[in-house]
Amino acid sequence: MAFFALLADRAGQTLNLEKLDPDAMLHAMIASFDGDESELTMAIRRKRHRVRK
Repeated sequence: MAFFALLADRAGQTLNLEKLDPDAMLHAMIASFDGDESELTMAIRRKRHRVRK
């Protein structure tokens, strides 16, 4: 999760890590290893917001 937070920060986004569902993220990450990144993409998109600078 630290990687996602850092990546989001560099893109001007923040991730709301406190609201992540650990089981859903684990499932999405495992699916992404098999080539299906759709669940992981949706999980990340739901937990981000633009940082205004």
